[in-house]
Amino acid sequence: MYDIWLCDDEAVHLRGLEEKIARILPDVQLRSFEDPAAVRAAARACLPDILIMDIEFGPASGIALADDLCDGVSKPIQVLYLTAYGERYCQRIFTGQVKPVGYLTKPVEDTYLSYHLRRCVQQIDARAKDQDVLTYQKNRAHRAVDGNVHRHISFPPV
Repeated sequence: MYDIWLCDDEAVHLRGLEEKIARILPDVQLRSFEDPAAVRAAARACLPDILIMDIEFGPASGIALADDLCDGVSKPIQVLYLTAYGERYCQRIFTGQVKPVGYLTKPVEDTYLSYHLRRCVQQIDARAKDQDVLTYQKNRAHRAVDGNVHRHISFPPV
């Protein structure tokens, strides 16, 4: 199950996106936030797999908040920016610390939302699969050494 955080200070946009996401990915844990302070508080306990962040998120910059949330985390967060002003923010979106997987313009079209969410899920799954393979290989190497089997064991580059 994937954790998706939806951050927008306009309730009407949140409700519409919640409905669309539920149709596209019915088996997700979805949390919605209308306030940047609530996002920061929730981030103290856990972080999402996918963050859909409004660029103008109330009094805060959604770009700066996403930068803060992604700073120094061990598990990369898939970030999708959301804005009604695409032209105004294009350069800032793609030159910041966070490298988003895309951005959506309001009103959000189902086709684009579906495309980006499925792409995020594929990247999360691929990363998890890579981690599983690496963990398996490391465990196998440790068993070989512990079992006094002496052979050269090489790990693929990460």
